[in-house]
Amino acid sequence: MKASILNIKGKRNIPLPLIRILQPVPDFLQLPNLRTLSVQDNHGIYQVEAIGTITPTACPYCKSDFYRHGTERQMYIDAPVRGNRVMIEIERKRYRCKSCGKTIYEPLPDIHEKRLATARLVKYVQERVIKQTFSSLAVEVGMDEKSIRHIFDDHINSLCQNVRFETPEILGIDDVKCSGSFRCILTNIEKLSVFDLLPSCDQEKLSQHFSTLADKHNVKVITMDLSRTFRQVAQEHFPERIIIADRFHVTKMANDALEKVRRKLWRHLDKETKTALKHDRHKLKSRRKTLSPEHAINLESVLSCMPEIKAAYEAKEQFFDLYEHPSRQHAEVAAANWLSELAPSIRGDFKPCIAAITGWNREIFNYYECEVTNAYTESANRLINDIERAGRGYDFEVIRAKLLYNEKSRSNTRQSIRRKVRKEISTHSLIGSFTKPQKRYETVFNEQAVEFGPYIPTLIELINDGQIG
Repeated sequence: MKASILNIKGKRNIPLPLIRILQPVPDFLQLPNLRTLSVQDNHGIYQVEAIGTITPTACPYCKSDFYRHGTERQMYIDAPVRGNRVMIEIERKRYRCKSCGKTIYEPLPDIHEKRLATARLVKYVQERVIKQTFSSLAVEVGMDEKSIRHIFDDHINSLCQNVRFETPEILGIDDVKCSGSFRCILTNIEKLSVFDLLPSCDQEKLSQHFSTLADKHNVKVITMDLSRTFRQVAQEHFPERIIIADRFHVTKMANDALEKVRRKLWRHLDKETKTALKHDRHKLKSRRKTLSPEHAINLESVLSCMPEIKAAYEAKEQFFDLYEHPSRQHAEVAAANWLSELAPSIRGDFKPCIAAITGWNREIFNYYECEVTNAYTESANRLINDIERAGRGYDFEVIRAKLLYNEKSRSNTRQSIRRKVRKEISTHSLIGSFTKPQKRYETVFNEQAVEFGPYIPTLIELINDGQIG
């Protein structure tokens, strides 16, 4: 090889070898078993011509020899590159067996076995289908929306078999309208996560579900709204557990009763009084102790002019106070006094509150045994409505999957725990000239990764950012 001379000012001539560095051009597809022949950019769609690199050695059916039997041109979709769709055209070789006569194609391991797409594209769709709507993902990759749905179904079936959430100690139960029907949502109150979304609130179907629930013994406390169905199912499948009527469902009834009294009197008021009462509507729903001094004075002036609304407001305030006594015994005495002192003129309007205290007395005051509420379950209800609104036509299974299997929200509750495991030890004892196996056990600790379901605050954040749709 000839040497080149580098002449540097002030330096003597230094002979340098002429070095030629050859860098291989990377294959466009970068798939191990396909080789790119040509690439054309056709208005934002990369049209790639490729060939396979694997040649079969024998018939897969009878292991005999075969001979070439022409080719067949096939089209496949690949994952987007730099935001553009990719279409792969392959002149796929065919072979025919000399013995059994069957026709086989050259193997293409990079192509998915069920789709006219690369395995890389299927994985790409699986990673994004929980976050994006089917229609937006179909436009992005160039597939039919129905094919996206089929990939989604396969992916969710795999997740259902492999992903299991730990049964919660504090179980929240509520109903939510989803995809045209009322469904049952279960939450882990302690971990602030969604445990499951069931397709029905029917008592028989709920009973079937809880009869097969794993680790039912984990459940210690159950919180719910004032649903007799939920209470009967809980009493049947979780006997001797603490059942708590959700505080906010209970107190909401007092505000509803007050609003009922206000509306009843509304049509009998003059225009000036109606205007004044309209502006004070939100003050009536507020607790007296939370009002500013100015608003408190305004409220008292309104109540002094309207005795029936004043009676309803005082009844509402005392009903809220049932959750603020020093002990359960004090609260139960206060509830009995509230029932006896309720004004006859508003007793009919407060009928739901009366029914709650008489029919749900134990569950209401169980709050003093364990101060938990179903507030995060209500948050999960809003999430479901947001997912359904984004999808516009999603069925129940899709909404459930997008709620439960988002990887980022699940990672927030995933943790490693140590569990005791009984391990069998093989030992033998000598009896005469024979050895007899004996069973012995020892307790060991194993590290296990567990999940408690998608973290509700993270789900709210993702939906607000448009990352679940």
